[in-house]
Amino acid sequence: MSANHPERGTGGFDGAGEQRAAPQYCPYCGDEDLRPEPSSHRAWNCRACARVFEVSFIGLKLGAGA
Repeated sequence: MSANHPERGTGGFDGAGEQRAAPQYCPYCGDEDLRPEPSSHRAWNCRACARVFEVSFIGLKLGAGA
């Protein structure tokens, strides 16, 4: 396993060497062959359908009683 091509589910590294969470599958085709896209620290390239998508965490929505 290299930093540029992590195994599925183990996380990835952007160009600056910072670790990022790895999606488990492509949201468009469902394939699991994903690679980090160097254009953005949140972007992933699906090798099956050639789409590039970004994953970001918005936040948590807590209930009224929390």
